[in-house]
Order: sequence, then structure tokens, then C-alpha cells
Amino acid sequence: MDGAAAMKPQAFPTFWRGAALAIVALVLVACGSSTPSSPQQPDGAGGHYKVGQPYQIKGRWYEPVYEANYSAVGVASWYGKQFHGRKTANGETFDMHSLSAAHKTLPLPSFVRVTNLENDRSVVLRVNDRGPFAGDRIIDVSRAAAEELGFRHQGLADVEVEFLELADSSGRRPTPSRSARRDAPRPVTPAPATVAMASCSDRYVQVGAFRDRNGADQIQRRLAGALGGIGNVAATASAGLTHVRVGPFSTTREADEALNRVIGAGYWDAYIVRAASSGSRCRTDA
Repeated sequence: MDGAAAMKPQAFPTFWRGAALAIVALVLVACGSSTPSSPQQPDGAGGHYKVGQPYQIKGRWYEPVYEANYSAVGVASWYGKQFHGRKTANGETFDMHSLSAAHKTLPLPSFVRVTNLENDRSVVLRVNDRGPFAGDRIIDVSRAAAEELGFRHQGLADVEVEFLELADSSGRRPTPSRSARRDAPRPVTPAPATVAMASCSDRYVQVGAFRDRNGADQIQRRLAGALGGIGNVAATASAGLTHVRVGPFSTTREADEALNRVIGAGYWDAYIVRAASSGSRCRTDA
């Protein structure tokens, strides 16, 4: 009895000390595994302002411009591990965990608001790289941005991209380019070509959607002469806008050839859409 009684004062403190240490360990683990803070835009270290000269990728020309009222609807993709840590087009370092993006023509660096039209999620991204050059995608966002916009597992999404302002950087700030100030009618945001009520097989080169019908008609006539019969050039009014399109084409190759001719005629914003002959929208599985 005496021996057992003598052991009790030592046994209980040892047990409670172990329990206390276990509790402390659990608290530390919980703190360490708490939800990380939301991803941030990159700080722009090492970067500089850049607009750039027209350039050619895979036979297609692109003309970078500083256009303060830029707004477009199209398909977004994302990029990540393969480019993580590499230099961007303006000298910054790509971090797939930050909120950044690549665009083919916007000034670098700049801020854009990207809205996922499929779920209404929206995020402001720092554009500091060039791309994407696959298909007719209009923006490539970082992995973190794809997570925020809710399409990382999906891979692609229909989005709206709106230019907000230039981001801070080193060097001389660019000014709006001459081409962005020209008097010719500027295309406005086209309706999404991939939101669908019907499945379509016809391919068109969309030159632009214009509020000025007379200006659209002038472009139609000018292109009809420049393309030399490669495709029918039509100006079709819909929802207060006049769409100038070339086509239809039954294959992607024919549409690509027509697109290169249209871009060569000076219409840098042209791209390929799928639509029914009546002008209705199509599903992406068309």
C-alpha cells in the first residue's frame, strides 16, 4: 500500500504533462494547417513597361496596343507548373500561385478584370506575359487565378476581359497607341460565340461588331475587295450591333487561311467563331 501510494503522486503529473504536450502539438498543427491567405498579385519585381512591335506566332500576326477601353469576350485557359519561375515577357517572374495573366496585345504590365461568364466569379489580374497562342483563346491566367475563377479542373472557360489601368513598373509609362486612337470604327465587345442553343458546324472569321452601321458597311466593302473572293463578307445587324464576318467555312484549315488574310488586311482583332448560317450561337462541342 505504501509503495503504491508513493507512486501515485508521480503517475498523475506524468499523464497530465503528456496530455498537455499533446494538446499543444495539436494546436500548433492546427495553426500551421490553417487556410492560407488569398493569393495576391505579383509585386512586379524586375519588370518594366512594355508594349512591343507587331509579332508573328505560328503564321499569325499580333499587334500590341495600349487601348484604354479594351473589352472582349472569349475563351480563357490557364498555365502553371511548366512555366513557374520563368521570366515573363516584361522581365518579371511568373508565379503560378499569384494572380497574373498573359495576353497577346495588352500593354505590360496592366490590370484587367476577368469574369467567368459561367459562374459570375470575377478577379483582378496583373497581365505581365504574352499568350495564349493555342486556338482562339483570349487570355491565359495563372493556376491561382483559375482556382479563384473556378475553372482549374475544367481547363477552359468563357470569360469577359476588361482593361482597368496600367500597373506600376519601372521605365517609361506607355501612352495610348496611334492605332488605338484612329478614326476608323472600333469593334465593341462581341457576344460569346460559345454559349449555345444549337450545335453548329460553320466557321466564320469575325472581323468585329460595330455600333456604326455605315462604318461596318465600309469595312465589308473594303474586305470584299482585299480578299479576292476567298469567302463571302457579310455585315449582319443584331441586337443593336453590326457583325462583319467572312465565311462560312466547313473546315478549320479554311477558316485559318481566311483569318490570316483578314489580319494581313489590317484587322488585327479578327478571330474564328462557329455560328449557324442564321447567326445563332453555338455550343463549344460543335
